[in-house]
Amino acid sequence: VLACSIGAEVYSILWIIRLARPDLKVVLHAVDISNEILNFAERGVYDPNASAFVGASIFERLTAHEKREIFDWEGDEAKVKSWLREKITWKLGDAADPELISVLGFQDMVVGSNFLCHMAPVDAEKCLRNITRLVGPGGHLFVSGVDLDVRTKVALDLRSEERRVGKE
Repeated sequence: VLACSIGAEVYSILWIIRLARPDLKVVLHAVDISNEILNFAERGVYDPNASAFVGASIFERLTAHEKREIFDWEGDEAKVKSWLREKITWKLGDAADPELISVLGFQDMVVGSNFLCHMAPVDAEKCLRNITRLVGPGGHLFVSGVDLDVRTKVALDLRSEERRVGKE
């Protein structure tokens, strides 16, 4: 999970996967450019003030059931359950860094949500191309919050490269 921010997405992705497929041994790399944010995310403790980091409550879209399943509660403080915090590697890194592939290697799934939209189109395109390099054979890329023109251009270019390599 690239640009993992305060970890809410990391934990919710793991919850869904582990709930649906308890037989899988999921190892997740959570990457962010801010060490302060990574430290916060790794703690996995959220209270009403946590929204100051991201500008919105991480709880506003969760059902009561999800709140019980993902967190242990003490008053208004929520701590991510220990089984959800297992096998997460928190890494300081930049999704635009061409050396990220040497740090993470190929991945089965790569998630990048709502950070490319904060970049100029030329930078977002460069970053998106870099992110695609992380996806291993048969892997999946999940990206949201990217300009449609940028996404389309990169997708068409990758498709064209795939066809060219397939003919060699």
